[in-house]
Amino acid sequence: MSAANRTSRKPASYGLLFLCFSIAVELGLILKLNHGLFVYTLDDPYIHLALAKNLQHGHYGINLNELSAPSSSIIWPFLLIPFADFIYAPLIINGLISLITVFLLYKILDCVFVVADQAIRNSVLTIALIAAILATNTLGLIFLGMEHSLQLMLTLAALYGLIVEANTDRVPLWLLAALYLGPLVRYENLAISAAALLYLVQEKHIKPALVVAGLLAVSIGGFSIFLKSLGLGWLPTSVIIKSASGGIQGIDAIVHNTIASLAGRQPLLIWLCIFLLLGYISFAHPKPKQLHLAQGTLLAAIFHICFGQYGWYNRYEIYIWSYGLFTLLYLFKDAIQAALATESRSTSSRLSMFVLVSSSIICAPYTLVLTSMPVASNNIYEQQYQMHRFAVRYNRPVAVNDIGYVSYDNPNYVLDLWGLSSIQAYQRRISAPDGHWMQELAQQANANLIMIYDKWLPNKPDTWIKLGELRLGKEQVSPAFASVSFYATSASAADEIRSLLREFVPTLPAGVEFSFAEP
Repeated sequence: MSAANRTSRKPASYGLLFLCFSIAVELGLILKLNHGLFVYTLDDPYIHLALAKNLQHGHYGINLNELSAPSSSIIWPFLLIPFADFIYAPLIINGLISLITVFLLYKILDCVFVVADQAIRNSVLTIALIAAILATNTLGLIFLGMEHSLQLMLTLAALYGLIVEANTDRVPLWLLAALYLGPLVRYENLAISAAALLYLVQEKHIKPALVVAGLLAVSIGGFSIFLKSLGLGWLPTSVIIKSASGGIQGIDAIVHNTIASLAGRQPLLIWLCIFLLLGYISFAHPKPKQLHLAQGTLLAAIFHICFGQYGWYNRYEIYIWSYGLFTLLYLFKDAIQAALATESRSTSSRLSMFVLVSSSIICAPYTLVLTSMPVASNNIYEQQYQMHRFAVRYNRPVAVNDIGYVSYDNPNYVLDLWGLSSIQAYQRRISAPDGHWMQELAQQANANLIMIYDKWLPNKPDTWIKLGELRLGKEQVSPAFASVSFYATSASAADEIRSLLREFVPTLPAGVEFSFAEP
């Protein structure tokens, strides 16, 4: 490798060092807050780990005696099968994936920031790469312990592959692999794959586009047939629940989603991409390849507006935001390069800092999350992990509305009253006017201990006896609520569970409170 090439890789090295250093800092703070126990920033990754543990035994479901489809990802739980007993596995996998993500960000930005002066180029590219890591929540996704790091990496691989095609008229095999794997990791990536395949068809790469489209149809269709053969729905229950806004389905759900996208900072970022893409298509007079890329990206963004979700600790929209943002940077690269070509070294440095500061402000949800991640992890430690500890100590079936940590490494049956692992519970929840259905399901499962958010399930059976509330010791960041209510389904069960709670409460972490209800 020549000296010039070694110099050109410096920004990538700095970006990778920034990510590794940030991971070490966040991990250290998390371990300190949780008394040496590593906990993810959401309860959801424990759903995948629990499912992966059962897949080791050839069973698809959270409970070994019940089939269910609680994961929104087709392949992620299967990838975890060899590592389901190792709690750090999703963290390590996501960390390694994110190193590839940073390199892809570097390659995309390297196509945008082309400057003759190598020192200016390194300065601008390094700052832009760090800003890109922050803007895409690359670090935050790692500690979620879910499939979103892989989703982001495949999204950026798809975009960089299209940029390679636009520059060379060559279709890399890894582009086709990214377009195929993306929707298997998250269904939302169908928008990215459809947009990219449309681009390939427009550019006369019809055969590879048709091959990928056919493989996707067979794979996703085959998985749906697999679910149906198990007596489940055509889609994972989690996808059904989250795509039906409050029970609304069909055209009404699309209208509801579109209206909901008009509020909040994250949806506005997607709308910003849409307006800039419309402006580029209408007024920039682009060349055919750039026009086709802009059109496909616009369609993908509109698809997310109609069908996608936002937030949930800054993960649902990150794929389309990243795709739109870096597509726009590539489309406007001539203007960016013209501006940099006229700048002096000092002015370019100031411009670089402006890029970093402005991107941090615009992408505030993804930069501020870095300060809250240790507390978010501690929230799960103080709430769901403590529920898990008590459920294991209770050593009998329980009913909850958050099935992650309570199910993981728990041999007893866990009834999901929210419905992610029970399509029956979901259907009863959205259709029943009262809470009798919860009592019926609890009786069928022999679950006498209930741990739920009161506001999520307000219509509780009159026969349930409230035992008390578990409250977080720190600011609420990642759980839906700061308090979890404990109930017993009968007086005899209440006496026994109350006695166990009196033994358990002194073992809670400092600051976590359990307030007993009046008998």
